[in-house]
Parts: sequence; structure tokens; C-alpha cells
Amino acid sequence: MLLLVACTNSVETFTVTFDSMGGSDVASVTVDGQTTLDALPDAPVKEGYRFVHWYDNKELFAFDVTKAINADITLKAYYVETVTISFVTGEGASVVEDVVIDKGTVLETIPAP
Repeated sequence: MLLLVACTNSVETFTVTFDSMGGSDVASVTVDGQTTLDALPDAPVKEGYRFVHWYDNKELFAFDVTKAINADITLKAYYVETVTISFVTGEGASVVEDVVIDKGTVLETIPAP
């Protein structure tokens, strides 16, 4: 009886694609199979929105970076809409910087001029 065994050192790799959902471009990364992402990319920028986290197609919860990657995946950006509050003083000139808050929240304190 003759038994032949082939061994290979090739490692399967997978692509993690980041869909910024209308925000600035984010490059894809390639990872070795059954490993985790070393780190998530910098947050994308989307005018009028604040980036919250990346999520996968299955749930809106933040993607768990300790989760092993075992297939090509696409992570999507989750944002909340923001509003800019401008303060105008007596003669139309603002001496207070604009404040950006999440839409639907309450401005807790008004900045002093």
C-alpha cells in the first residue's frame, strides 16, 4: 500500500469591503482566513452626519473586531444625522462657535459669548 500526502502552505484570504454609504471612500483590506481584523479603518466623513460604527449585513450592531473572518464580507457605515446650531449676537456677528449635535437631541448648555 502506498499513501501519498500533499501539504500546502497556502493560506486562504478574504476581502473585507467597507461601504461608506455615501461617505468618503474607504479602502478594502485583505485578511488571512480565520483571523480577525487588526483594526478598523478611520471613520468615513459624510456631510451632515456623524459616523457611529461599522456593521455587517445581518445586524445593525457594531461589528465585533474579535470575530474571525471566514468569508468575503462587506461592512456598512452607520451614521446619525446632525444639525448645526449657529449663535448670532446683537449686530449679526457671531462670537460663539457653531455647535454640532445629533438631530433630535437637546442642547444641554448654551455657550457663553
